Amino acid sequence: MADGTWIPYEQLLEQLHISERAVRDFRAQGVFLPGEHYYRVGTGTKTGRLVFYLEGCRNTLRKLTVETEKKAKAAKAVTYDKEHLDELIKEVNDGD
Repeated sequence: MADGTWIPYEQLLEQLHISERAVRDFRAQGVFLPGEHYYRVGTGTKTGRLVFYLEGCRNTLRKLTVETEKKAKAAKAVTYDKEHLDELIKEVNDGD
């Protein structure tokens, strides 16, 4: 496990300014990985408390933000406004 700041779940929410649902989703989607971004404290049949690696979670979210922004820009680059789309349709129809 990485050296750095390991904090309880509640503090992670405050430090990263994210919701409980976001953390659950990131864990379910494999964005936050057990042993790398968090570990569970406790033994036996009860579910233990989660402890998170603050810097690891923050860096992962930063990378995710960059990837998301790149995808959004790429998707935006291939969109057409209505006027341009109408011109393309007219060109195709005139060519028939």
